[in-house]
Amino acid sequence: MQYIVYVSIYQFYVRELQRLQPTDCARVVMREGRVLDANDLALASGILVGMSEGETKTVLDGGGEIIEFRQDEFERSRETWLNVCAKFTDVIEPRLPHEAFLDLSSHPRPSEVLSLLRRALEKMLELSVVVGVSQCRWVAELAAKRNDADKLAYFSPQMFVAHEPTAMLSEIPPEIRSQLTFLGYRKVGEVAEIDRNVLLQQFGEIGHSVFDAARGMGDAVVHPRYPKNAIAVSKQFDGAPENWEEFWNLVCLLGDQLGGQLEAKGLCGRQLTLVYEFANGGRRRISRSFIKSFFHPLTVRCAIKLMTQKFPEHPVERIRLIATEVEPSDGIQMGLEGMKSRRERVRSVHSAVQSLQQVFGDKVIERASEMPQERRSKVLSAWREVYGWH
Repeated sequence: MQYIVYVSIYQFYVRELQRLQPTDCARVVMREGRVLDANDLALASGILVGMSEGETKTVLDGGGEIIEFRQDEFERSRETWLNVCAKFTDVIEPRLPHEAFLDLSSHPRPSEVLSLLRRALEKMLELSVVVGVSQCRWVAELAAKRNDADKLAYFSPQMFVAHEPTAMLSEIPPEIRSQLTFLGYRKVGEVAEIDRNVLLQQFGEIGHSVFDAARGMGDAVVHPRYPKNAIAVSKQFDGAPENWEEFWNLVCLLGDQLGGQLEAKGLCGRQLTLVYEFANGGRRRISRSFIKSFFHPLTVRCAIKLMTQKFPEHPVERIRLIATEVEPSDGIQMGLEGMKSRRERVRSVHSAVQSLQQVFGDKVIERASEMPQERRSKVLSAWREVYGWH
């Protein structure tokens, strides 16, 4: 079951502006003609989030400050709190600087992780953090707006949305919502009573989306877009590995998965982070930078081996592997093979060598077996053959 989380930081913008430009008057942040954020003085005067610019000016009556939203001014602050989220999950999709979607579905205990994350954010920011949880994105966001502390939106999404106005079905186009309201279906629960075939006849293929949305379902895909230029994989264990061999084999499978993604996308990285999540709720994070880049399963395995010299001290419940600051690789070809049998590989190599020699001359390629050896190498080779010395 998907565990989709919507996170919103309350008064994120006015707090940051107060830090940069202190003021004692009412302050409002506007975005696209609507109130995005407001400080306590503005809220006390009657300003509401979502209020139009005209209404805002009337309420303030020249006694406050209206600032137009500029996203670049808040990028650094956004990264600060998203970095905290990145300690708990690898699937983060930021939206505006104060909000993001998270996917905690792969965690064995997502509810506990969310509680830890929320406390960590509130402690760092000293601001209220509003969260909503459901099995899809739009219901999770709605749950945050409705302060769904009992998580009804997660356990019974259809019941949660049943009493909402049809206009709140953000999963479907506005014109469809307007038509449903015009036809008398003013509540989502009333829309849910319509047969799927009737919806398909009335709205075409979009009828499937209407049917699902009225039952609290919808898009559940959270795109991993933070950190930028990062690829992450994770593995949850049914039972904690009991010995080093079992643990290492599982870690190698995870490394092969990450290496396969890097190779398929033509990327490489030099920064690798390994996170152990223990059954007792603890966490251990190991990060290392490498001079040489890793770009396919074998090189990722080598990197992991340098980071995992000891068997974990506690039973491991989940492992996360994150490659950060990835960039396009130089496209190094690891070998000329590609055929299954050795005979086919040899034939393929000979064919490739002959083609190159015909175009560029016989000396363009020098076989290792034909390269002259130094006298010292010949003596050492003979010594090994006679005495078995290595």
